[in-house]
Amino acid sequence: MSFLDRRLFLKLTTFTLLARQLEALAGPLKVLNKSTDEFIGLTSTHKIIYERPEGIYTTPPGNIQLLNISSGKVHKYSLPFFGHQIDQLPEKPDFGYTFEQYGRQGALVNLTSGNIINSIEARKGNAFMGHCTFIKEKNWLITSEHNYVKKRGEIVIRDPFTLKEIDWIHSSGLFPHDCLYIPELKKVYVANTGAHGKYKSNIAQIDPYKKNKTVTIPLVDGKLGHYAHFKFSKDNWLVVVPRKPPGRPILINPENKPMTLPEPSEKVKGILGIEFLKDTDLVAVTYPENNLLHIWNYKTQKSIASCNLIGPRGIAEIDSNIKGQNTLLVTSEPDMLTYKVVLKNNKIISAIKYDTDFGGKGAHLVKLIF
Repeated sequence: MSFLDRRLFLKLTTFTLLARQLEALAGPLKVLNKSTDEFIGLTSTHKIIYERPEGIYTTPPGNIQLLNISSGKVHKYSLPFFGHQIDQLPEKPDFGYTFEQYGRQGALVNLTSGNIINSIEARKGNAFMGHCTFIKEKNWLITSEHNYVKKRGEIVIRDPFTLKEIDWIHSSGLFPHDCLYIPELKKVYVANTGAHGKYKSNIAQIDPYKKNKTVTIPLVDGKLGHYAHFKFSKDNWLVVVPRKPPGRPILINPENKPMTLPEPSEKVKGILGIEFLKDTDLVAVTYPENNLLHIWNYKTQKSIASCNLIGPRGIAEIDSNIKGQNTLLVTSEPDMLTYKVVLKNNKIISAIKYDTDFGGKGAHLVKLIF
């Protein structure tokens, strides 16, 4: 057997063993009706979050909610902590990860039964920042974390099943939050939200194989910052948004040229959710503190539409099955419910409360594919 053949054999064996381990510990399956139905996932809690003196949070018990778009049925699973969002394991979509934001707890969860497969605490002095991404080629889970002792951001490489730490890489900033691995580029994109001293809020492109950064895109001058979330369109435009003022939403085109997007008001207080609309050049965002949903044409950098919603947070597009029409689900924190917003011909034609028990304090809506 050649060296390359041996490497391929070992890689295939690793994936097979991982799948068998997950099946063995999964617990009862088929709780969900997994078919072609579309599911949206959310994490939530009804309680407040307690902060430790060093800035690391202790979150209260929370839950995972899965909404079946076709039936309207909601599945809720209890968690011992409040996770920031849900991320599916690509090799085993029945399973997903959730981590605290500014807290030390994380878990691998069976999304079809609610069973916790494995749980983990971050290294002493570290806190999870709530997001993760998966590198299939290496069978690595990447978590965004902040080291309060060393005062540095880290992307931490973990075993996707045991969740144990394998290695870490400096994130080239502070308080890294959103992160995404791009297989074509073999790079991890990470949003460093903090700005202090030599560090500015930035988007860093990190090579996890060589364990170094390749490009850092500064987003602000001085100590402004808190650019926490980003999202790519299918045609490789990148939107990066600030969670707190006075930062402005930034658009980076495929040639890496940054530009700002016009905000609906000078009094806006920060963006949380981002969603590119299918078969359009539109991107929608939520301003929770301003009770506002806003939509731009990202290619012309022009505002298209806005509507008032109560405390909008997470946002996700669902299939409308009507040509020229886009339908968004938007969660509302104050009333723990969800809005359905319909856009047609670049105009919002309706925004009504979605008739189901789905919603809460969670930051993000995530499309789930089983």
